[in-house]
Amino acid sequence: MQTQHKKFSVLKLRGVRVAGVVLALGIPIILLARFLEIFLMIIFSIALTLLLYPFVDYFEKKGLRRMNATFAVYGCLAFIGLLFYYVILPIFVGQVEDLATKLQKISLDDKIREAQMLIHQFAPNVKTDDLGIKIHAAIAKSQMQFKSQIAGIISTLSFFMLIPLFVFFAIRDFHLIQRKFLDAIPNEYFEMSLNVMYRIEQTITKYMQGMFLDSAAVGLLATIGFVSIGLDYSLILGLLIGVFNIVPLVGPAIGGVCPVLVAVVQYGSIKSAIAPIAIFAAVRMIDGWFIRQQIYKTMLSVPPVLVLILVALGNELLGVIGTILCIPIYTVIAATARETNWGLLNYKITSH
Repeated sequence: MQTQHKKFSVLKLRGVRVAGVVLALGIPIILLARFLEIFLMIIFSIALTLLLYPFVDYFEKKGLRRMNATFAVYGCLAFIGLLFYYVILPIFVGQVEDLATKLQKISLDDKIREAQMLIHQFAPNVKTDDLGIKIHAAIAKSQMQFKSQIAGIISTLSFFMLIPLFVFFAIRDFHLIQRKFLDAIPNEYFEMSLNVMYRIEQTITKYMQGMFLDSAAVGLLATIGFVSIGLDYSLILGLLIGVFNIVPLVGPAIGGVCPVLVAVVQYGSIKSAIAPIAIFAAVRMIDGWFIRQQIYKTMLSVPPVLVLILVALGNELLGVIGTILCIPIYTVIAATARETNWGLLNYKITSH
């Protein structure tokens, strides 16, 4: 009686499969990071595609052809863009110009001296003799960096004009791309690949939805807080804080500067900035301790402690871009790991 020997393949090892996914994700990201403009264009294009394709599917189910459904979604976006350009943007620009005019009338040296006196009242042992020098040096450095990078910024913005075209064809051919990808998968891995693709699509979409929900909640709370103390431009400030909240670590710090400047301009005193700072700090604590934890736990089933670790790791490896991509990359790896039942990464990231 002959013994049948099963052919051994290293690809059947779970650890090898997941290691392959990590390398397949990591190597392109490291290479693309060296070409930042292309990297950012691809990331934004994929994000917009995942965000918009369900709306195209909806119109398609209503009887429109795929091309016409895509045009319908782009038409809705164009209408929203025109509404923003002709209604909201003029209000925003007018308030920014008004704030800039008022800022020019304020002496920076006087405010620095006032800040030094205020610091001495609460912390007499803190040395503030070189505070003015540091602030002037920081402003001068920022102006120099902006002037040196303005050409690159314009080039990047012009490069980003390709995103709508990229997204249009990606949305139109979304299901075709999925089918072509699955056709290339060997039969023994077809079911696993289909499940992984579905989980990746669902988790990244939920991550984006959660990110926008979190930013909307932060912006709304900040607006309510600023209105309650009678701060000028409360709606614009809340909008800016919500938008900057999308970028972890750096974004909230930039957003927190805006209400301080408005308070100083409005009331003419450094002490007047204490109230908006307190409101901003309260909003950040509510977001960190409650809103963000609930969103990640409910929508992604990712532990908040793990989120903090991933954000710190992403920032260390790829800076601001890494902080934005850390959660989607983890969910892709975890989705694959769950399908292969492998090791510590086998974490339930979606619920059915």
